[in-house]
Amino acid sequence: MKVSTKVRYATSAILDIALFGQEKAVSISIISRRQKISKDYLEQLFRKLKIAQIITSQKGVYGGYKLNRKPEDITLKNIFEAVGEPTKPVFCLTDITACQNAKSCLTRTFWQELEQSINKFLQEKTIAELMIR
Repeated sequence: MKVSTKVRYATSAILDIALFGQEKAVSISIISRRQKISKDYLEQLFRKLKIAQIITSQKGVYGGYKLNRKPEDITLKNIFEAVGEPTKPVFCLTDITACQNAKSCLTRTFWQELEQSINKFLQEKTIAELMIR
């Protein structure tokens, strides 16, 4: 499984907000500069993260973004889901009709177990844990 740019950038941005936004909202420009991520790209990701209620925006002179939940309540699985990235290690787990051998596949059980392990790992890892690294 390859982690997409969307997931990597969303995770970095959320971690930035967690680290620097405890007292006040963090502007997208500052996050963009600190994390070296395009402001336009962050705006696209932040729309999805707001819909998933991971972050919230604050308007005004001191506007920007804050976490909508505690860092210990935001998992990496939440981020994958918010930006619409699958956690399936092989395409046939997403769509059984995409593979003509799916029903007789000798390795399907292995891929399913791998997917369960990946999801368990992502569900257990929180932004709070990343903050202390």
